[in-house]
Amino acid sequence: MPLEIVKKIITDDHNYIIFGSKEELSSYGLEACDNVLLTDMQMPSCLETVKLCSKFIGTDSCFKTMSSMSRIPTYCLLGDFKDPTRDSYFINQYEKGLVMKVFRFKNLESEKENVINFLNNI
Repeated sequence: MPLEIVKKIITDDHNYIIFGSKEELSSYGLEACDNVLLTDMQMPSCLETVKLCSKFIGTDSCFKTMSSMSRIPTYCLLGDFKDPTRDSYFINQYEKGLVMKVFRFKNLESEKENVINFLNNI
């Protein structure tokens, strides 16, 4: 997720866990603080951490699948292209079950304001 979007959705009145590789996390230039945890933990440990979330915001990743499977309200940014396997196994069933809301974008760079509005209204 682009840094500009991450910075615009983080507020002091919520707690955040930001998952990523060490390289991804350092590229954000964010520092852990009272309400932001940055973690590059290995996949097997992530599920228990995801279960601590009351909401999950992410992209098309294993983390959005973990949160949806755990029935945590999930807000996902997806590229708007046909991917029948992804959509049938990892998206549609959770949208129908009202666990996941998806923002589909054609060009994330040109749609940043719409993405930020989507995420700020959850």
